[in-house]
Amino acid sequence: MVISLLQAFGIALDSNNNIYLGGISKDLRGPETYMLLIKYDSLGNYLWNITQEESYSGAYGITVDSFDDIYLTGYLEKVSDESKIYLVKYNDLGVHQWNRTWNTIINGIMVKLI
Repeated sequence: MVISLLQAFGIALDSNNNIYLGGISKDLRGPETYMLLIKYDSLGNYLWNITQEESYSGAYGITVDSFDDIYLTGYLEKVSDESKIYLVKYNDLGVHQWNRTWNTIINGIMVKLI
């Protein structure tokens, strides 16, 4: 049995009032964290979730555009302990569209989407 801690740091609504939560999933048996995106319908029923495959990542900001595409921003930490700013886009079905990283040491300061 896997025991995980889920932390939401952002919430957004799309044009159909579906609810998106962005945050962190952490397996309590180890130090790894993973960027997390969860979708609920307008009544609060769970639809799907995505956990980023890159370990040592997390989302601190989320927004939805007028096409109902979802953007998460946060951090991605490589083996070298260097944190990078991370931006990822998903469509409304949760299909990964693209991601970008910036080679900037962020020293604990996360970028939030407006």
